[in-house]
Amino acid sequence: KIPIPGTGVKEAVGRFRTRLVLGSLGIVAFGLLAAAFVAHRVTRPLVELSRAARTVGEGAFGARVETREGGEVGEAIAAFNQMSSRLASLEREALDLKEREHLGEMGEVARGMAHALRNPLHAVGLSVDELAARLPDDAEAASLAAAARRQIAGVDGTIRSFLALAAGGGTEEEVDVRSLAEDVALAALQEARGRVRVTVARTSGAVRLRAVAPELKAALHALVVNAVEASADGAEVSVRVEERAPSGVRVTVEDEGPGLPEEVAARLFTPHVTTKPSGSGMGLYLAHRIATTRYGGSLVLERRAPRGTRALLEAGPRAGGHPA
Repeated sequence: KIPIPGTGVKEAVGRFRTRLVLGSLGIVAFGLLAAAFVAHRVTRPLVELSRAARTVGEGAFGARVETREGGEVGEAIAAFNQMSSRLASLEREALDLKEREHLGEMGEVARGMAHALRNPLHAVGLSVDELAARLPDDAEAASLAAAARRQIAGVDGTIRSFLALAAGGGTEEEVDVRSLAEDVALAALQEARGRVRVTVARTSGAVRLRAVAPELKAALHALVVNAVEASADGAEVSVRVEERAPSGVRVTVEDEGPGLPEEVAARLFTPHVTTKPSGSGMGLYLAHRIATTRYGGSLVLERRAPRGTRALLEAGPRAGGHPA
């Protein structure tokens, strides 16, 4: 018999056993990592889906889950996103219906207000003119008459704007906004009795917008009258109408008044907030409502340097009688 050394065999077996154990551990580790990766790919979208569903359940309709997943998970997420978008759309429609009902009630109130107030206002205006004519050389009487006319014009403008907002309907047509602004400027100039200058910048061509003319005119009237009332005697109010891509307009109204106090500027689009001691605080609110809810636009007020205020109204085509 030839003796076989046991040391080498044992070492070879030991090395094989070590490699086998390490290989098995590697396979197990790879399997665990692969399982964790797959679980993460699957569970992460599901966790986000659960979170978004909770958000929708709390009333924040429109929440979405962004994912690149395919298969059943992707289909479930796509269905959820579609459902959430539809819920958001239904919520908007419900709010629109509620707003239309509210505006319908406002319209009835506004028409009653117009009937009850406009005739007396007209009579008061005629009386003021007659009294002023009887005292042509009395400076104090002339000043009081001018103040009364401004107040009458302000009340009439508020009624006009309120009616335009509450009416909701009206005939939509292609409106020349610059021509509309010129009509508003002329009316404001007449109401101011020459106290200030009101100018509309002349540019080539018409600036057209699909709109209901009376409501858009009411919004412009509120801005111009607000600028006139903020201006001192002899000052100028300038109006500029421009096209805004792709199919909207921008109207800029600038005055030379004292400017906006910072503590008031943020609240001027709230009803009954005004910087004027005798103002109603409704004109800017109504103009803002018309611009934002009827024309998908905006109304911004800025301080000018060294003094004065700039109003920027942007509007797009009217959304087919679609109220706020």
